[in-house]
Amino acid sequence: MSKRSVLTFALVAGTAMAALSQPAATADEGGSFLVHGAGMASCQMYVEATAEQRLHAETWWAGYTTAMNRVTDDNYDLLGERDFADANAWLEAWCGDNPEAFYVHAVHQMLESFYPDRTRRAP
Repeated sequence: MSKRSVLTFALVAGTAMAALSQPAATADEGGSFLVHGAGMASCQMYVEATAEQRLHAETWWAGYTTAMNRVTDDNYDLLGERDFADANAWLEAWCGDNPEAFYVHAVHQMLESFYPDRTRRAP
């Protein structure tokens, strides 16, 4: 991937981050952040992944979600009442419809769609 593609992705991803009402300190002054690991894979790669590759990607989204749980105001768990199987099914469907998208974008879209039904307080 070219440096320009990574920068473009970072700008798009940074803008998406704002939708979850994150404080400005969660990214650089332009809202950009660097993605490490499986988040840079395409949705096509996720859909076609082996069981081992899929487990790696799903472990990555669990870590991303944990971090987002930590920095999102008025939140305990962005998954709400959903379990991992529900989240994986959502990602499978979204990635199937958006094969060219980065996996991090799919995960973030999932969290945005789950946001209204998030768990706000610890049990």
